[in-house]
Amino acid sequence: MPRKLAVRVLERVLNEGAYSHIALDTELDHSGLDTRDKGLATQLVYGTLTMLGPIDRILDKSLKKGVKRTDASMLSILRVAVYQLLFLDRIPAHAAINSAVELAREVNPRASGFVNGVLRSIDRDRDNITWWSESDRKKKPVRYLSQRYGMPSFVANRLVQQLGFERAEKELFAMTMEQPPPLWARWRKEGDVPEDIASERSEHLKSAIKLQGMSPETRAFLQEGALAVQDVGSQLVGKMCGSLDGMRALDTCAGLGGKSLHLLDAGAAHVTSVEPHGEKLNLLSALVKDEENKRFTGTVQEFASSYEGEPFDLVLVDAPCTGLGVLRRHPEGKERKREADIGALAKLQAGILSEASQLVKPGGVLVYAVCSFTREEGSRQVERFLEAHPEFEVEQPPAHADVEDWSRLIDESGYLRTWPGEHNADAFFAVRMRHKA
Repeated sequence: MPRKLAVRVLERVLNEGAYSHIALDTELDHSGLDTRDKGLATQLVYGTLTMLGPIDRILDKSLKKGVKRTDASMLSILRVAVYQLLFLDRIPAHAAINSAVELAREVNPRASGFVNGVLRSIDRDRDNITWWSESDRKKKPVRYLSQRYGMPSFVANRLVQQLGFERAEKELFAMTMEQPPPLWARWRKEGDVPEDIASERSEHLKSAIKLQGMSPETRAFLQEGALAVQDVGSQLVGKMCGSLDGMRALDTCAGLGGKSLHLLDAGAAHVTSVEPHGEKLNLLSALVKDEENKRFTGTVQEFASSYEGEPFDLVLVDAPCTGLGVLRRHPEGKERKREADIGALAKLQAGILSEASQLVKPGGVLVYAVCSFTREEGSRQVERFLEAHPEFEVEQPPAHADVEDWSRLIDESGYLRTWPGEHNADAFFAVRMRHKA
């Protein structure tokens, strides 16, 4: 039952601190559900987490004890049901309510009447329900955006400061209301992409294909390494590295390795990938094709600062960051991120960037990227780095057959910025810098 699975995942994420994509994948793999029901379960999990703030504001007015004093199991059932009632047009109200009542009866038979009463009351009043004040739109725009789109106020505030109110609302709408977000991937094999896999291509990046779903064929291509799931913003960071024919490249913070694969595909003579978590490096190593093994080295360590060999032609720093640019994919982050995280991570990034610069040979390239839109992690970070390291200068991305027009993606300072509303991509920041020979 997709709703039961969604409730179970929601409890693991909100009560046990699990990551949504990992918890959901684990449950789906053992569920026995068909493709349609898996799709519904996925929609319910991510949709409920995305709109959790608004859902809780609605429930808080409907529950005598309020959200904080309501039993956690009942609260999860109610949250999933309210998401269906108010945010999903295709599910009849009776189906959402009846399934919630049945789930409540399984947990506590005496609670089924309580769940039924709360949900029917919300359904009757659905046309009058709001979780924000329209008067705040002009009087207190940050509060309006925060409540309307269920986003932490510090995130809404930074977006307004950077983009202005109208553009900030456009981006918040794309981050929250346009669910599910597109699943982008990059085809790594020779030849055309099979028609039954891709539904369309990004208008900003020819190599980015939108997957139709996770069919058995798609999963097989992923397992063999022919297909790499990678957002448009992330792929563009790889394109900024340019052609690497005969060059040595270092990926200092490899993670799951999407960009390391990109460096290999760009023709690097050798790619060294550094990642502190061995399980992630194992997953990356499994995707490296047999013929690429001689050009690839994976190292488990915090960072490549202890490297004592010859400097690299290209060093990529895809730095640890707040991840505020990927909240539409990891919506539980809204409940876990704090404004103080920005400064703490900016300090960490500065250290990594400074150390990484020592590993770039004269004339070589340093690419810095984060999946965040904050100035502290992006433009200000780069400006401080350039002040301390005058041997580097910002360089425009090289021409690339897959990128028709860099000017639609690069700002006046030479920085890559992608946005959900404008580019249908995660919010990435990146810059390419050259070590002056």
